[in-house]
Amino acid sequence: MTTPVPLALRRAGAASAAAAARNNSLAAQAQMVFPVLNLWREPNAHPDGSVPGWLEVGTLAFLPPYVPGDKVQSLVDRMPASLRNSRRLFPTIERGGTYTSLKVGYYTLKHSKKKRKSAPGGTINCLQITDHQINQVLIHDAMHDSSTTLKGCIAPGLVRKPPPGAGILDSAEAMDAIWTLLGGYGLGDEVKLAVWSNTPGEERTRETWERLK
Repeated sequence: MTTPVPLALRRAGAASAAAAARNNSLAAQAQMVFPVLNLWREPNAHPDGSVPGWLEVGTLAFLPPYVPGDKVQSLVDRMPASLRNSRRLFPTIERGGTYTSLKVGYYTLKHSKKKRKSAPGGTINCLQITDHQINQVLIHDAMHDSSTTLKGCIAPGLVRKPPPGAGILDSAEAMDAIWTLLGGYGLGDEVKLAVWSNTPGEERTRETWERLK
């Protein structure tokens, strides 16, 4: 004759199994690789001309169709809500003004290197645009978390600077987190980038950008 298992033990066993399932799920999520980046900018620049934005890692989102030659200031109003609510979201900063900036559209990035004398080995890891006319546009950490160390490049941070604010904080740590989400750094590996909005005042798209013709 089988002895019934007390209710309290059955409940404890069920709770333990549920906890194990949750832990396994979290572990699996931590090992997921997200090969897509989404970038969008805020509509207004800071007083110093630098442009705040956001970089989201991982969501498989697609730009709405648009006709080359259209004046597209922003597609953010048609952006999937999942992007703004993503847990893989990093604030960004760009130099802005007359410096080069990526226009609305799709791009291919590769894991690359950037020279930096103060870094161990004289280089840092970065993401580089593969289009040959703009291959000096990079995504990398900003030295001293400052936009003045950037030109046409884009730097992520873990958080925005507190008011009055003009940038980001913990930029190097943010890049480390992004490499983890991308499955680790691998020289030459490629990822896709979708740019959802331009820097303030810019209306060109990737297709109408004369530097890519």
